[in-house]
Amino acid sequence: MIDADTRTYQEFADRLAGMTRPAPHPDNRPADFAAIADAMLSASAYAETAARFAEIGDAAAVAFAVRSASACLLTAAELTDRIRPTTRPRRESAA
Repeated sequence: MIDADTRTYQEFADRLAGMTRPAPHPDNRPADFAAIADAMLSASAYAETAARFAEIGDAAAVAFAVRSASACLLTAAELTDRIRPTTRPRRESAA
């Protein structure tokens, strides 16, 4: 299957390898990655805020900031289900 555009076997192999690479998962949408990034940035900000409130001993503010950081982390974790590639069924081993 070597054609005029492919002069050597190595060029053909390289071209074939490029054609057989798996396509990106269709659910990997940029909006999903952006939402995960936003959730993680918010979690980071809340975590930093919790640390600062802990330094001054404000228990109510620490609790609020920690719960908020936790909610952001849970949101990001749930969003990862949208970008996770589908799993292939396992082949049953022949015994």
